[in-house]
Amino acid sequence: IKGFMIQGGCPNTKAGSRGMPGTGDPGYKVKAEFNEKPHVRGVISMARSAHPDSAGCQFFICHGDARFLDRQYTAFGALVDIGVHQDGLVHVSQLA
Repeated sequence: IKGFMIQGGCPNTKAGSRGMPGTGDPGYKVKAEFNEKPHVRGVISMARSAHPDSAGCQFFICHGDARFLDRQYTAFGALVDIGVHQDGLVHVSQLA
């Protein structure tokens, strides 16, 4: 979603899958681990349904600040600068 986030990890995007992309899960749920990490540009967080303990395999990367997600989604990482000349999020944001 342009200016917000990009999501990945859905098994329904694999060749031969029958489910609707963006709705798949691994067959189990992960209990929420909400934390104080702010949802800002480059943060990686677990995607879930409306139920807090419904995360599984899907995740998202924030394109920009999404602080309204703080303490409601499990942020677990962030992109790091690996010395690449072009900011990868800029490129992804232009595609979205």
